[in-house]
Amino acid sequence: MYEARGLIISDYQKELETRGSDCIFKMYGEGELLAETESKILQLNLNMEVQPFQSDIFEILKDVDILVMTSDNEGTPLTVMQASCAGVPCIGTDVGSMRDIVTDGVNGFLVDTDYVSIANEIEKLVSNLNELSSLQNSSIFHAKRHFDIKNFIEAHENIYLTLVNRGKSLSR
Repeated sequence: MYEARGLIISDYQKELETRGSDCIFKMYGEGELLAETESKILQLNLNMEVQPFQSDIFEILKDVDILVMTSDNEGTPLTVMQASCAGVPCIGTDVGSMRDIVTDGVNGFLVDTDYVSIANEIEKLVSNLNELSSLQNSSIFHAKRHFDIKNFIEAHENIYLTLVNRGKSLSR
């Protein structure tokens, strides 16, 4: 098992391999753990490609079928929102604000932090291309509805109007 910032790489990959899956995992980024991570990937013979940081997330997402976000803790994950906009469903651990971004069965699935739960959801999608395709399509619609800037502004305007009207009724 190798853990990098809460990501248990080998456990769910090895679990999928024992089930006959031939998924290719890609990890993007750089930093102080890069050399150690690449070394562990080679040592454990993982089917993972390490790619350098790229500023254009949508260029990366063109080649991604499923985003796997296995954080132990997560704020508001912009990457998951961007993935939804690009039609890439997310399998993510049910931590932090992930529940605010991922709706089960709409733009992905939330799972426990154990590797079997993660592997189960990955396998479910890669073995059922109709469900994967459906999630990819619904991810785009979900993103337009929930992450579109116009909708965001309108929702906040409504909150402010409600508060202003509530304040007016209290002052009478």
